[in-house]
Amino acid sequence: MRALLIVIALAAVAHADAGTTIRPPDGWTKGTSKTKGVEVYVSPGGAIELVVSTNTAVLAVGNRADATRAALDDVHGIARRAALTSSTVAEDSWQERADATAKQVEGTLVWRDPDSKVKETARIVVAGDATRLVALTGECIARDDADSALVTACTTALATLDPGIAVADRIAPAIAPAGTPPKPIVEVPDVNRPSRQAPSMSDGSHTPLPPIVIPQESPSTDRRPVFIGAGIVLLAGLFWWNMRRRARLEREDQENDDDR
Repeated sequence: MRALLIVIALAAVAHADAGTTIRPPDGWTKGTSKTKGVEVYVSPGGAIELVVSTNTAVLAVGNRADATRAALDDVHGIARRAALTSSTVAEDSWQERADATAKQVEGTLVWRDPDSKVKETARIVVAGDATRLVALTGECIARDDADSALVTACTTALATLDPGIAVADRIAPAIAPAGTPPKPIVEVPDVNRPSRQAPSMSDGSHTPLPPIVIPQESPSTDRRPVFIGAGIVLLAGLFWWNMRRRARLEREDQENDDDR
């Protein structure tokens, strides 16, 4: 459910309500949906699907305008998300308005993808009473070769979307301006839940830790030149000692010969 993800992010508690929320075209077959709060209707021949998603959010004070904007932006983003996988997606139109008489907000998107041979018309209705906000989305997803009469029947059915809140109980709609960044979540107080301080990056006193010294491994020294030098010195000493010994022996032999 496209609108559900963002609406839940701005609501304290969210759930989907099942039930008939649209008057489908005559002769269309109701399909089976594994997702709660989603109704699917299929046209004769199966060239068009009418998908209806109902999302109800229990709002905290101050969330209404932001949640409405988020739901509208989510439906408006259908074409942009489709464009992530296809370079031929084209958005034909997007319209949004606040209906003061019906006390609801409406948005309508039309887009197509020639490569995938798909075209879609989506309509969202957002209305709320003192405690909740309902975002109801209907999507006519059709093959581009679908019969035009069936396409018209589907888009006409989108006008019957019913959020299930009596107009007399509705609160005048409020919409945050387009491009408004998401606001922090403001939760509805729950008297049955123990109070708990939410953790934050600045909680508690800040005790600086001493710097951590990471021991560096000393680079190994190449001792081979030292060993070679010592060997050379040793050999030179032996050579010198051997020369002295030979000279002494020769001198002793010469003295012995002179005595004779």
